[in-house]
Amino acid sequence: MLDKKYNPFTLIRSYKLQTLKKDFISGITLFVMLVPQGMAYAMLAGLPLIMGLYASTLPLIIYALFASSRHLSVGPTAITSLLVFSGVSLLEKPGTYEYITLVIFLALMVGIFQLLLAVLKMGMIVNYISPSVLGGYTSAAAIIIGLSQLKHLLGITLGTYLQIHLIFMDLINAIPKIHFLTLLIGGCSIVFLLVLKRINTRIPGALLLIVFSIISVYAFDLHERGVQIVRGVPSGLPIPVFPTITLDAVRQLILPALTIALLGFMESLSIGKTIAEKEGYKINPNRELTALGFANFLGSFFQILPINGSFSRSAVNYQSGGVTQMVS
Repeated sequence: MLDKKYNPFTLIRSYKLQTLKKDFISGITLFVMLVPQGMAYAMLAGLPLIMGLYASTLPLIIYALFASSRHLSVGPTAITSLLVFSGVSLLEKPGTYEYITLVIFLALMVGIFQLLLAVLKMGMIVNYISPSVLGGYTSAAAIIIGLSQLKHLLGITLGTYLQIHLIFMDLINAIPKIHFLTLLIGGCSIVFLLVLKRINTRIPGALLLIVFSIISVYAFDLHERGVQIVRGVPSGLPIPVFPTITLDAVRQLILPALTIALLGFMESLSIGKTIAEKEGYKINPNRELTALGFANFLGSFFQILPINGSFSRSAVNYQSGGVTQMVS
């Protein structure tokens, strides 16, 4: 799976103080993004918010030890969360114990598939996939992701559909039930983020918004006026647990797992290669498969959802001066 000359601790031996300063600043910047994103993507996948935070911790360290990309930031992503939801919600109701168990097992299977592909040296398989297919898939996923969050923006209840016309039909019927205070908060939040992004992309808009919203809810008792809040989030790290394996679960999840394994790898590799070309180094596809495979496989013992490289966080990592995987 790995180059015989590869040593994950080579980075530490050659590490310099100046590099540490750059990586530290970039790491803090990514942390600010990853906390709210991790929780939001867990919600998108129909999971408890804490699982998004679990997926934002140990898998990053595991990936960093084996990766060939110096800048790729891994963790929960929107597209993978949508694939998790679409694959598992057909089998169990989102949020239930059975649903969570299947998602954890799904992460294990994704890791196994990626490790198998690495053993077979199938990293270059992405060269045979049309960019138009990836573009169409990404665009469609973005539309569905946006529409799936309307229920939170409007404070209403919508069905868990992946078909756009069904979402719109539910939305029309639910218009009289829109919670206007929730809509006002959501709309102002979107405007706030867009304005800050135009002013300076390095301003931690997501963090500022979260802090301001916490203060507002506490000061004005908005949760007593119908605004839904996160409420309790478990503290501490999860106890290692071996995912529940059954033949029926394998049969039901084999196609979603293979899909997520391939698309997650392709998305990760495309991001990593783009930045690597700008910085003048090369990405080893099989090492990337190995790194992602171990991150998903071992991470599944700590109750994660499947993870892969993130477009937005990798770009921020690069723009904020990150130099190595020590950022993770």
